[in-house]
Amino acid sequence: MLSSGRARAASLFGATMASAFCLAAGAAAQPAPAEQPIRIEVGGYFMGYVVAGTQRDGDNRLGQQIRNYGIARESEIFFLGSTQLNNGLIAGVRVELEGETSGDQIDETFIFFEHIRYGRLELGQTKSAPNKMWYGAPDPVPGFGFNSPIFLTVLPGRNRADASTFINMGATGDEEKLSLYTPQIWGFQFGFSLTPDSCEITGAGVCAGNAGLRTKRDIGQQQNAIEFAITHAGLLGEVAYGVYAGAGFADVEQNNAMPGGAFRDRRQFGFGMQANWEGFTFGTSYRWDNLGNRQGPDQFFFEPTGLAPTNQQDFNAGVTYQTGPWVFGVQYHRTWVELTTDAATGSRKLGQKDRMDGFIVGGTYLLGPGIQLAGGMEYRNFRGVDRGTAGGKNDARNEGVVFMLGTRIDF
Repeated sequence: MLSSGRARAASLFGATMASAFCLAAGAAAQPAPAEQPIRIEVGGYFMGYVVAGTQRDGDNRLGQQIRNYGIARESEIFFLGSTQLNNGLIAGVRVELEGETSGDQIDETFIFFEHIRYGRLELGQTKSAPNKMWYGAPDPVPGFGFNSPIFLTVLPGRNRADASTFINMGATGDEEKLSLYTPQIWGFQFGFSLTPDSCEITGAGVCAGNAGLRTKRDIGQQQNAIEFAITHAGLLGEVAYGVYAGAGFADVEQNNAMPGGAFRDRRQFGFGMQANWEGFTFGTSYRWDNLGNRQGPDQFFFEPTGLAPTNQQDFNAGVTYQTGPWVFGVQYHRTWVELTTDAATGSRKLGQKDRMDGFIVGGTYLLGPGIQLAGGMEYRNFRGVDRGTAGGKNDARNEGVVFMLGTRIDF
């Protein structure tokens, strides 16, 4: 005699098995739909802004002779296609074309295979797993800010502080690579990327052609890059959250002839998080990167009269609030990079830093499907070690405020 609980379970099990049998019988009776070839669709975006601002523009300042208003514009066209096979496998392709004449006219081009049980594989010219799986601070204004700085209007001069946490997360960029992503398991997802050579297939130079086999003794170039990331996403009460950690390692192919060599193996790691609650989105992230440049007492340089950058750190945090079609937000960023030997004088500058602090406030209004109006104000303050140019003004120091008003259209 079964207890009532076991009886209900047995009844549910029986009903489930009966339903499965009926579905299987129906599936057997109905032929599988014919598999379709991949068909390409076109998408993309266009961002355009009117910008106006001010920066240090006195004699021999970085902003001298720089116009204080103008037009900022950037666009990209995506060619996308995929198809699902009867076994559940999805195969697809993506090609990204810059909307302006560019040295990197084809931004990304790769194929992918994806299955709900087994994860996703990508092959081609695209960004790495740490870049694509990142969580961090939301940007208040599309194209501006510190996690998607397409438009940089305040001049850094010789300052080597790279004001970006997000787009450079990953020891490689769009170089040819193989990436694997697991499906989510109990909220966790793992990603892995392998880049044999820091090359994108082009028509010239050491990366010319598409045969896949490259030279392996190029001075300063990185090879055998391994990058990985892990994320966890879930709900904590009414709060939806995602946390992230990633790292990248690459080996320099060949050093130069300077004592000790100017380059070293690339090392990078970072972590971040994002949380959503009642219309608020908060995020923060941190990145450490040795930039592949050697830190040491030997004299070497990358600029004719400058300092070599090494060991850059980035931190930012931000919050946005959405109410109806409106989104308002603020974001803060700080980056600092250590410097090495002063090539011009031979004096040691080890431990001195170039820095950048900044914040942006702004918002967007959803005018219609895929059409945003956007605007705001951005402040940046570059501080750094003077490279000794004429005029007695620090060529690594600048400060500016920029106002922007425009739109982003996705299609």
